[in-house]
Amino acid sequence: NGKLHRSGSPAEIYYDQSGRKLQETFYCDGLEHRDGGLPSTTCFDPETGVLHTQLWKISGLAHRENNLPSDIVRSVETGLIVLERYCFMGALHRSDGGPSVRVSRSDGTLEREEWFDMGHRHRPVGPSVVKYAEDGSSVRSVECYHYGKRKEESPNCRP
Repeated sequence: NGKLHRSGSPAEIYYDQSGRKLQETFYCDGLEHRDGGLPSTTCFDPETGVLHTQLWKISGLAHRENNLPSDIVRSVETGLIVLERYCFMGALHRSDGGPSVRVSRSDGTLEREEWFDMGHRHRPVGPSVVKYAEDGSSVRSVECYHYGKRKEESPNCRP
């Protein structure tokens, strides 16, 4: 039927000219998909072969159960996580109160955190976006949202 599909193994695998694996992706009926809590896509650095990106998708939607990140990106230089995104059925979402997006610098210092509720920037108490100073030790700025609508600072919007 022309749709990418393979059970139990990746439907797409990319290699560089020397035969080093660069990426593998699992598909089901043309949609990126992998069951069993395993990543649907893994990407490797072409220079070192080090794993740097893992994506979890179900039926083409970013998704991972149990408040685990659906996207993990690591710095190739340090191996530290520089991006974590938590999605539920394709929408940025995290139900345990933690941030849905965490961005760090390659040295591990925290750069930004963002909270979402089913795809809308939202945090009931506290800022929805927190940006940190260069060294990650202090808050540089905050932004407050209520179900996707930007709010001016309020008593409920403090880091």
